[in-house]
Amino acid sequence: MRYLKVLLMILLFFLVTLFFVDNQGAFSYKLPLKLDLRIFPPISTEQPIPCYFMLLACFLLGSIITLLMLVWDRLSLSTRLSLCRMRSNGLEKDLNRARKTKDADAQKSKELLDKIAELNAEIATLKSTLKDTEARLAQAEQANAKNA
Repeated sequence: MRYLKVLLMILLFFLVTLFFVDNQGAFSYKLPLKLDLRIFPPISTEQPIPCYFMLLACFLLGSIITLLMLVWDRLSLSTRLSLCRMRSNGLEKDLNRARKTKDADAQKSKELLDKIAELNAEIATLKSTLKDTEARLAQAEQANAKNA
């Protein structure tokens, strides 16, 4: 791609040079310049200026304006990029916080499930102890009823 750009620039330079050489008489014509803005007094050059100088000055002015527009565009894109990066970093931090919260919640959930399993086992033990106690109480009541 770089070689193609250089080739196109050389071709453009050749064509512009050829254009200037072939039209040297027309570009040597001298023009008097006058600026009349109607709110200020008119300004004019004392000596006429060659046409080729005007052509080159307009090209230079257009190049500078284009360069300024490109720099402005580059700055605005850089600003947008930095804002997007800051937003992305903020979203990544939020995502990491959410992951940590999810992991903490999963750990608490696991601990609570283990606690529920322990309590269920304890309830089962208490139920069996209660049945044994009720059975002994019933036997004791039957024994008291026979003795009385």
